[in-house]
Amino acid sequence: MRYLYRPALLCFLLWNGDTYAQTRSIDSLRAVLAAHPQADTFRVRRLNRLGAELLDTDKNAAVIFNREALQIARRRAYPLGEANALACIGIYHSLRGESDQARTFLFPARQIYIRIGDRIGEFKCLAMIARTFEDQGNYAQAVAYGLEQLAIAETLHNKLYLMSAYHRIGTTYSYLGEYAKGRTSLWSSLKLASELHDQEGIALSWSLLGESYRLEKRWVENRRCTERARTIFKAIGDEQSVNIEESNLANVAERQGRYQDALGLAHICLKKTTQLEVVFNLPYVQNILARTYLHTNHPDSAISFGLQSLKNSLLY
Repeated sequence: MRYLYRPALLCFLLWNGDTYAQTRSIDSLRAVLAAHPQADTFRVRRLNRLGAELLDTDKNAAVIFNREALQIARRRAYPLGEANALACIGIYHSLRGESDQARTFLFPARQIYIRIGDRIGEFKCLAMIARTFEDQGNYAQAVAYGLEQLAIAETLHNKLYLMSAYHRIGTTYSYLGEYAKGRTSLWSSLKLASELHDQEGIALSWSLLGESYRLEKRWVENRRCTERARTIFKAIGDEQSVNIEESNLANVAERQGRYQDALGLAHICLKKTTQLEVVFNLPYVQNILARTYLHTNHPDSAISFGLQSLKNSLLY
């Protein structure tokens, strides 16, 4: 089960050292760039920021801005701008499922962050590197980079970074089958999120705890954590994450033999998945429907949804 991956949010990491801290709209950034064609560090920062903002909605356009930023940064010998551009291009390839290619940009970005003594940049780059290995199912390697990230977070004495690191390492341990280690980290992330009054962080912690229990097939605990996550995501208006949690609840219902509940939830999720642009969730929901229809003696529907799930799993 893939979890919602918000590239623009993850790119909050890439702006350390950038005095242009406040968020501007994409249109505003375009206007700033149009008014400032000079190939200097100012333009590099705006290009990188615009690229990061566009990763959510138009990643193919985003990478064009980051590539221009990379070229200028190298000509101007501006290492922070170069590292940020490399990292964004790495994220672009990661979003396309090109994990090996993503690392060809993320590894040099990390080396630049190390060279200029930017521990926060290195911390965030490590998160992306770990993500690429996780996406390939190489959980042992993902854990290794996650532990490096956690070690840096501990030296930074920053609760937000610690929470992020615990989310990462806790999830990866769970995929590796080390559920106790994973949940120890995830309970720590929940504690930190609560101290920060970070509702999204709290919801994500509950969601990842639910995922850990799902992987261990502990359906009662899985359902309880997932319901907590859905409630909070709904309260903060994150409909994409609500859709994902409801698909997880449909999965729990099927596993527990509550087939009518499973069908009802899964069909609602299926309808909303395309509307909410979380198409990577399609194969998961279709698989739930296929299994449930098989249990309820509707083989034609089971085969239809099973084939759709297989087809979409190759696309997303």
